[in-house]
Amino acid sequence: MAARHVELNFQPGYPDGQAFPFASWRAVVAGVLRQSAAAYDVYDEPAGDQRLRTAVQRHVGVSRRARAGVGEIIVTTGSTRAIDLVSRVMVGAGDIAAVADPG
Repeated sequence: MAARHVELNFQPGYPDGQAFPFASWRAVVAGVLRQSAAAYDVYDEPAGDQRLRTAVQRHVGVSRRARAGVGEIIVTTGSTRAIDLVSRVMVGAGDIAAVADPG
């Protein structure tokens, strides 16, 4: 058997593009988009998708033993938006607030 040279990159963040099942991925994404295309023409709940908030509720319940109702969970577009929202609701004019690093 002839020896062959195989180059492997174990650096995090660099997946093997040849090993990823792109055809299967495209088929699944296309199927989901076809099924839910009608839902994209209406505004969703301001607090975030109900199914996502339910999944978050289960996750924090198991991983952090935190009890929260789905109605108490708000999904934002990122940590900056979440901190902005919390500060607008909970911090008054003249109050001093601090955020831990990492926050």
